[in-house]
Amino acid sequence: MANGDPQRVEVRVPVESADEALFGSAFSGEGALRPVEPVPPICSRHGDPESDRVRVTIKSDRSQPDGSDSRLGSALAAAYTVQVAAVEWPVCVRCVTARLRWQIAAAALFTALAVLFLGLVFALLQGAPRPYGFALLGVFAVSFIPLYVALRMIEHRRAGVGVTLAEDGSALVVRDAHPDFARAVSSRT
Repeated sequence: MANGDPQRVEVRVPVESADEALFGSAFSGEGALRPVEPVPPICSRHGDPESDRVRVTIKSDRSQPDGSDSRLGSALAAAYTVQVAAVEWPVCVRCVTARLRWQIAAAALFTALAVLFLGLVFALLQGAPRPYGFALLGVFAVSFIPLYVALRMIEHRRAGVGVTLAEDGSALVVRDAHPDFARAVSSRT
């Protein structure tokens, strides 16, 4: 890859139903999934040792189950066949630092927009001309962007760590995993 990055690989981390892990395969249901083996203490994105673990909730991307006869049947089946995995995922210092930088940037931008918003409100209350009202609406609309960024960065999402759930729900799939993470996973299975 560019800039001397190691060749990325796809890694599958096997998962099992939490019900199956507790009660055996006879009681296996469509409950939450968990990794069969613990996720290795290596960042899947950078290959560095973990500095923290973040809770990641991953759900299947399957939008419509196969073999349904009617729309109502499809909707009901889809509602009951969503598989979810809640995993404590390792992140390195670089991931934590990047997340912190985005949170600080979003907070600073939000603060600046809030001060501008309050200034425009004060100007309108003092009898400012009509363009100040349009500016106020614009600032109000734009102020939701840093809030969105901050909320997205608070909890890592599956896209943030690059992990999805396999179509059949048998594994967590990391599409562009670092080779060190891939080696650690393959040595555990």
